[in-house]
Amino acid sequence: MSKLPAKPLIAAFLFLLAGLYLASVVPTVEIAVVMGILLLTIYLFAFEIVSVDVAAVSILVLIGLLSAFSDLIGLPELVPSGELFVGFSSNAVISIIAVIIIGAGLDKSGLMTRVAATILRVAGRTEARIIPAISGT
Repeated sequence: MSKLPAKPLIAAFLFLLAGLYLASVVPTVEIAVVMGILLLTIYLFAFEIVSVDVAAVSILVLIGLLSAFSDLIGLPELVPSGELFVGFSSNAVISIIAVIIIGAGLDKSGLMTRVAATILRVAGRTEARIIPAISGT
């Protein structure tokens, strides 16, 4: 098993401290739990401890488990079980998922590497020239 670099570990500690502070100042336990889940989500997305799609599904499962076992842990139900997957009925959510899938497919096929090499060859290596070339592409 690979070891995490120091930066994500330091960030995890800082996120934990921020979560503990927020838990002490928010008015209800429910808000504290939601803030903790939000901080965990931001941490997972920012440092890519796991891939973004795995992080998103893991957070969805975590919310579902917290809601399912809310009686055992002494919390009111955060999200009704019937509404956990309502977001998947949104065209915006499905479009974002489709873009992620298409992007991953283009990356694995090697097409994005060839496009990037062409952009670098035409635009050069300076940021001032690469940004307009990528935007134009």
